Amino acid sequence: MYIGAKKYFERFTISQFKKSGDKLRWNMSNKEQLYLLSRFPTFRGVKGSIIPMENFNLPNFSKCLGSFNLLFPPGDFIFTSAVPLEVIVGHRKSISMSYLLKLWKYFYPHLYYPELIDLEFIEKLPYIWFKIHRPGLHYICFPLLYCIDIIGNSLYAPNIHDFVDKYLRGCIGEQVYSYIGIYNRSALNFLCKLLSAILQKAQREKITHLIDFVKEFFEYPYGEDERGIREDIRFDYGGGGIGIIHTLINLGE
Repeated sequence: MYIGAKKYFERFTISQFKKSGDKLRWNMSNKEQLYLLSRFPTFRGVKGSIIPMENFNLPNFSKCLGSFNLLFPPGDFIFTSAVPLEVIVGHRKSISMSYLLKLWKYFYPHLYYPELIDLEFIEKLPYIWFKIHRPGLHYICFPLLYCIDIIGNSLYAPNIHDFVDKYLRGCIGEQVYSYIGIYNRSALNFLCKLLSAILQKAQREKITHLIDFVKEFFEYPYGEDERGIREDIRFDYGGGGIGIIHTLINLGE
């Protein structure tokens, strides 16, 4: 999100897309993948990957740095943070649509227990957040922050329409940067290095649209203490298999 030539907010999530099989079930047998996206142990890029070949340790303050998009016909999907998904999957090798829909009660307890919600407090949250929220506090102070209309924290969307609504309001993913400071420097550093690796690969292979994409991403600079494009990133040039969705929202309109 930006105003003029200044970047105000940036969030991102590392998401795994999965197609449903027969009877609206999703294969969850890859426990390593689910473990990585829910807990983020130390990891590094390997041969055949465009991820830089160095160790990364990424805090997951919002619980939405890792996520899953579970596709189902005719053209819809369920978005969920990897953290609660790992809990409900447990030792199962697959999970069904009927079981996933139970997440409504997990993510929206106020629909079942409205007496838990202090509406007056929720109305004051945006004001409080902008006044005292600082880098390092993250989301710990406000367990109901997901109720904020803009720049909240949503871990679940039951369909594409709900996802788009939350995505365009800046409620999806880990917040890494805002105009008052950097919230997750490790995650922001990983994102910049990944995009720098993509730029190097695109320049080497003369892929014009990828070069333009990365340059557009870095068009709006971060604060003075944070660099954008990184130089001399080590990764496997033959790697790939990553898709990036990048959306710019002009807050001045």
